[in-house]
Amino acid sequence: MRFDLLREPWIPVVTLKGEPETVGLQEALDRAHEFRWLQGETPTVTAALHRLLVTLTFRVYFDGIESAGWRTRWSELWHRGPFPTERLDRYLNGEGDSPGYRDRFDLFGDRPFFQTPDIPEELLGSTAKLTMFRAAGNNATLFDHSTQEDQVELSPAEAARWLVTVQAFDTGGLKTGKHPSQPSLGNSSATVLIEGSTLRETLLLNTTPNWGDDTLDPRPGPGDRPVWERDPADSQGSQEADKRGRAPYGLLDLLTWPSRHVRLRGRVGANGVVIDGVAILPGPRLSTDLRLVENMAAYRRTFTKKKNVPGKGVASPWKPVQLEELRGVWRHCRELLLADEDNDSQRERFRPRNLDHVAERHQGRDALPESTVYTIRVLGQQLDPNRGAVHTWLEEVVPAPAAVLRARPQETRLEPLMGLAVSLADDVGDELGKLEREYHALLRDTPRAERKLLQQWFWPRLSEHFNDYLVDLGEKIKEDHEGAFGPTENWANVVEETAEEAQHRWVEILPRRSARNLLALAECTSGFQERVRGIRHEFDRNLRSYDPRPRTEDE
Repeated sequence: MRFDLLREPWIPVVTLKGEPETVGLQEALDRAHEFRWLQGETPTVTAALHRLLVTLTFRVYFDGIESAGWRTRWSELWHRGPFPTERLDRYLNGEGDSPGYRDRFDLFGDRPFFQTPDIPEELLGSTAKLTMFRAAGNNATLFDHSTQEDQVELSPAEAARWLVTVQAFDTGGLKTGKHPSQPSLGNSSATVLIEGSTLRETLLLNTTPNWGDDTLDPRPGPGDRPVWERDPADSQGSQEADKRGRAPYGLLDLLTWPSRHVRLRGRVGANGVVIDGVAILPGPRLSTDLRLVENMAAYRRTFTKKKNVPGKGVASPWKPVQLEELRGVWRHCRELLLADEDNDSQRERFRPRNLDHVAERHQGRDALPESTVYTIRVLGQQLDPNRGAVHTWLEEVVPAPAAVLRARPQETRLEPLMGLAVSLADDVGDELGKLEREYHALLRDTPRAERKLLQQWFWPRLSEHFNDYLVDLGEKIKEDHEGAFGPTENWANVVEETAEEAQHRWVEILPRRSARNLLALAECTSGFQERVRGIRHEFDRNLRSYDPRPRTEDE
């Protein structure tokens, strides 16, 4: 029984004509220039499969390249058409001292892909545990009503996609054999992917040097290689060793981190091979601060100014940028897009390193056009309060103008300007929430479940407008930093108008059964409008005082 992940179709892609297609790993790379993007059944599947393909791209096309030759190799691959197929053939078939790894991509066999083969048969249970959107045991979900006793069979293609996804995004809680576990690494932050015009461009944009020369990062060790190149014995540690954890050997090790020990059971059915059993046990814990090694995540922190403390003051712990159900990820545009201080002790944000890599590609002899506007896809999931089940999956897009990515803190003051734009939306959004709470508090008879309508009519409508603002901002600052004033003022008008529309819509649906309703409504809306006028007045004052000139060394 075989399922060759290199040749069998299991990777869902969309062609340049917009047609869906399913391909194997080898075809996904060889024809990457013919595909527009990769799209899984959930954002987490999409993110996990991209990380897998980025790992292969790095290993096949950049293996052995030192930092000095990295830029040259990257430019060669970027400006040519297809990926060179002979490199992938050599990697799979072997050459010289390399044994070749074609046999490591079978879902079954003695060395099953991304699995631990010596998990005992008696531990295998329902495949519902693999897909995460299906309920299994105590793991109830919003998406499915199956039970532990239900016989769920998966095709090898579907099982392969979820196998890769579970390693990156599995929930916490009790696993096979009642072993407690922490959520997989992908739950620690939103995954940030830079999207090009083809899948080939997307893979190159997200293939970064192996922790480069950044002094914040550990140097890659000699054992840095993808999980499928390791002997099963290397991945199967003791429970004590897994709990202690270890540091990653390098980028390839991290991208294919085995968060879980998994075994799939297949059988030949009437319609071919199916997966009818799975075991999932906790894998090794990561003992390194993820911020120092993860290339596809953004982080932020704040400083509190205190007496006798130099610089910006006392820093809070770093917090990863996460996706929220209501408020768009564009609110974290500074953390996602802007470079920060070179001095790590004074950093307020840490944008994804793949964006640093892209920003560098717009400098030097082979610089990419500064007019380029990339699309950032931010993917992730929210877990329930116990972190043992998926609450919801989330995916958003944010434009990333090259001019904004290249802007340096010492050369521009985009950070306070973008902060002003985001703060305006936050302040007005808070006032909408306050308006609704005050009205219900005066009446004291409205169920809590009916509240937050104003927030739902405000935040989602701002996402597209803020994306327009970022694109306009990138266009204007290419010519003159003072050109940032116009787009920012236009954004403020949109925020005010959107809040006003949400308020009017809310007023229209409210009951008018008594004078008490009308008096409460008049009191609350009057106070809301006055507060919003004050917020806009303060915004305009701060915008007029904004100085777009580059900072001097004395500042």
